Amino acid sequence: MLGLLLTLISIAGQVSFEFFEARTMGDDVKIEWKLEDESEVKEYIIERYYAGSNSYKKVERVSSLKKNEPYSYLDENNFSKPTTKLNAENFRRYRIQVNFEDGNFIYSNEVYVTHNVSSVRKTWGMLKEMFR
Repeated sequence: MLGLLLTLISIAGQVSFEFFEARTMGDDVKIEWKLEDESEVKEYIIERYYAGSNSYKKVERVSSLKKNEPYSYLDENNFSKPTTKLNAENFRRYRIQVNFEDGNFIYSNEVYVTHNVSSVRKTWGMLKEMFR
């Protein structure tokens, strides 16, 4: 048990986010992040929380460029069910799974964004989500 704990501490020590944030850009959500050192990082998996299943689901896979530069992703299909009853129509939450070359992975902290989508776009997006 102590060995597993030390391994997890060692893995967590391999990655530190300089920043991880999400913000509204029109009908979309822009997610941006940067690690202090990504030399051992294989890829990032952006995940969005789905309240209906009470879990996170993969939104996008991003390969590591190993340049220690900021990354960004524009979530254009953010019509998932609300993540909370508080501001249910507008509230989204994301996290990033950081996958390492050795097969281990860790999760970032969650980021939250209040997001307004036009009613026409929301209706179309919800219809698309039903058939995924």
